[in-house]
Amino acid sequence: MLLTINGLNAETVQRSAATKEAELQVLRNQIDVHFLYNTLENLMISRMPGLLSAMK
Repeated sequence: MLLTINGLNAETVQRSAATKEAELQVLRNQIDVHFLYNTLENLMISRMPGLLSAMK
């Protein structure tokens, strides 16, 4: 019985670690998309000097 409990405990720890890693990967992917979008937007705005004065 103790072996079963220890085995279930180890399985729970492994699943928890896998879940946390998956959640972190999802967040990294979201950050990457936003970073790319913001970078491209900043490049576009920097290439259009008249756009900044029109926005003010």
